[in-house]
Amino acid sequence: MFDSKVLNPIILNELRKKISNFRNNDIKAQVFVPKDISSLQEFIREIYSAGQHFFPLGGGSNLLIGNAENDIFICDFALPKAINIKGNEVEISSNYNINVLLMKLLQHNLGGLEFLAGIPAHLGGIIKMNAGAYGHSISEFVKEVTIVDNVGKMRKLKAHELNFSYRNANIDGFIISAKLVLPNENHLSGKELITSYIENRREKQPLNYPNLGCFYKNPSKYSAGYLIDKCGLKGFCIGGACVSNKHANFIINKNDATFEDVQKLMQKIETDVFAKFKIKLEREIKVIGK
Repeated sequence: MFDSKVLNPIILNELRKKISNFRNNDIKAQVFVPKDISSLQEFIREIYSAGQHFFPLGGGSNLLIGNAENDIFICDFALPKAINIKGNEVEISSNYNINVLLMKLLQHNLGGLEFLAGIPAHLGGIIKMNAGAYGHSISEFVKEVTIVDNVGKMRKLKAHELNFSYRNANIDGFIISAKLVLPNENHLSGKELITSYIENRREKQPLNYPNLGCFYKNPSKYSAGYLIDKCGLKGFCIGGACVSNKHANFIINKNDATFEDVQKLMQKIETDVFAKFKIKLEREIKVIGK
């Protein structure tokens, strides 16, 4: 276990909901919660000097964590929030919840990101995962990202340096802010778009249970949900972890699921899909621990 005076060694119960939307109760991790950028840089330098690596934590919307006592996580929720708007160019701290941000932007008649409405993620995670829906992705709007790299140095990366691809951006470090270029949007029209996207998610996704969104990337020919459904796995459970009846690419925490429950269920899904279709599913979520 990493030895640091500023590290919170075992995660507190009230933090579980903040670091993983799956909310399994067997999470164990070393977590640092910086309150400013200088503390963040100092801690990352300390980690680097010790030969360790860290995992950035934002909204916890795509991270499944088990017993990760030897891993170091850095949460963004105590860092200052800031937004600076100059015309169509907006600089935003990475710890803005995307849904709060959408409404804030509409106050300035800026839109373009409505397709992200309803995703329980922070902007930093949205960019790192190049999140998208309905034919759009965040990469269309990113001009520049500011990070603290793995040696504690602050760096600015232009969009072309991020090598955006499907559900990924080439960012190695802790995102602290991003510059976006956004189109003008009528406040009323933008609000209607946000409402329609959220209603669509509620209709098609199991938002009434803890989940991490889509577990698997869509292969080239078929959606992951279609493949899982055709294997007859909708509603299939191992322990408290279940494939959603509403959307087969969602694994839900239906009844106090453990990390092990989810691992076994993922293995079942991946084995069955490969056996039936000879397609190897690629995980969209990140899995840390054992």
